[in-house]
Amino acid sequence: PITIGGSTTFTVTVSNAGPGDAVNVVVSDLLSGKASWSIFSQTGTACGITGSAYAGQTLNCNIPSLAPGNYTIVLTAQTAYQAGAERCGTISNQAFITAAPN
Repeated sequence: PITIGGSTTFTVTVSNAGPGDAVNVVVSDLLSGKASWSIFSQTGTACGITGSAYAGQTLNCNIPSLAPGNYTIVLTAQTAYQAGAERCGTISNQAFITAAPN
């Protein structure tokens, strides 16, 4: 369980089965409105957040070229604090990955 105002970590692993590089890879991760992206780490990619905190945010990461193998993005979300609330319920998180056709 996550306490109100606490945080949790999501790990997204993107895989390229090869044999060549995947190009223009986009990772989009939608977080429910009960939390807000607070920290994310990535290497060799540009990430940005769209949407409003605690109202549904999407983290978008662009990977220009992904060699065969695995690539990991570590995401930390902070839960919303609601006065008088004892718990925040279920937090949902969905990631989608697209790439340009070869």
